[in-house]
Amino acid sequence: MSNRGLIGLPRGQQSAASGSSTLRNLRLFSSTVPTPVNHCYVPTTGNIVTVGGSNNNYEFRSLTTGNVVNSGTSRGFQSCCYVPSTNRVFMGTGGSVNVFDANGLGIALGIGTGQSGVYQFTYVPPLDEVWVTHTGYTSPNFSRHNNVGGYLGGYTYTGWSSPQGSCYVASNQTIVNVFNGSNVMMMTNVASTGSVGYVRATSNNLSSPVGVCWAPSSNQLYVTNMGSEYLTVFDLNFSVVTSFPMPSTPSYLVYHEPTDRIYATCQGGAIVIVNPNTNTIVGSIGRSSVQDGVTTVAREITGIASIPQTNQLVVSGQSASNIAVFDAPRDARFMY
Repeated sequence: MSNRGLIGLPRGQQSAASGSSTLRNLRLFSSTVPTPVNHCYVPTTGNIVTVGGSNNNYEFRSLTTGNVVNSGTSRGFQSCCYVPSTNRVFMGTGGSVNVFDANGLGIALGIGTGQSGVYQFTYVPPLDEVWVTHTGYTSPNFSRHNNVGGYLGGYTYTGWSSPQGSCYVASNQTIVNVFNGSNVMMMTNVASTGSVGYVRATSNNLSSPVGVCWAPSSNQLYVTNMGSEYLTVFDLNFSVVTSFPMPSTPSYLVYHEPTDRIYATCQGGAIVIVNPNTNTIVGSIGRSSVQDGVTTVAREITGIASIPQTNQLVVSGQSASNIAVFDAPRDARFMY
């Protein structure tokens, strides 16, 4: 479907108020995914991949032309992941992993995982693997797949339930995963010993955690808690650094390298911007910026993807079936 229009925003001008944002040039697409949940970016083709919807829809859309390149159903549920070594895109639903080429052509579909509840996909560079969390499950914690989708087995450490968000931490070559059902965060070694192994875990300041990301500039972890509506910051020893309330129930979050900021989505409609160098909220984007282009009705916001190659952010306006694209200032970090 076509671009629904461009809404002009200030081009790098300094904000007048501390709570405003200098994000600019909002583009709003009406997605073929009826309730988009999350995204990943394919740098070789410039496609943004969107998954979600009651029928596990997926969509590959060119961010250059705004046109849909490929779309379908029954393949993508909660997450998708780009694998740079093979130029493939992973997504899944139920107990299956599905692999596509960079333009949305199915390459390997229905790869078994030995369990159901496919949730989060995370690329693990040292192993050149994709790890998949399976919400609702206690064992194994992950399924592991090679760079073309082949099932390598599972990893189990404990009986913690409903692993959801996960991220790769480059500074110590680990995977960090949050367990929504057990209020636990776990770190798993993936490289230094040559084999996968448990490192540490914590339950401090966690309440139904759903998303986690790592910021290289602070070398710390950022976790969204659905139960408490707080964002909590941890060091890599899992000591709590700080925490602060969110405007509404938080969902996902990403680190955006060009601006050195954390962006966290809230289901009530806001996007909260965190400076990892000071661990403070330095701005927010109102829900009216991620809407249907016609009304100002509050829209549920879920997924978010960082596109450092073009200095953009892509956000799911779930209730409005929209994808919002923000251009960040190219000449400096955000000013507030």
